[in-house]
Amino acid sequence: MTESLEAQLRATLNMIPAYTWYATRSGGLIFVNERAADYGGLPSDHPLRHGTDTSQRGTPISLSSIRRIKRRRGGSGQSV
Repeated sequence: MTESLEAQLRATLNMIPAYTWYATRSGGLIFVNERAADYGGLPSDHPLRHGTDTSQRGTPISLSSIRRIKRRRGGSGQSV
């Protein structure tokens, strides 16, 4: 996907009033929209807010791992 197309996709997903994301085929998240990132407690500079493929970082971040962290923290909204 070209950078321009990816930027358009991220902008579109940020406008949707739902938790949206896109991921690699293996399930590693590449991007989560602002609503999902806020829900997961991701800091504003977290790579998933900017379309960084986390599968290249050794341990890919998945939606289920964000949910587990949130549950462990009691849904407190603390940063991941």
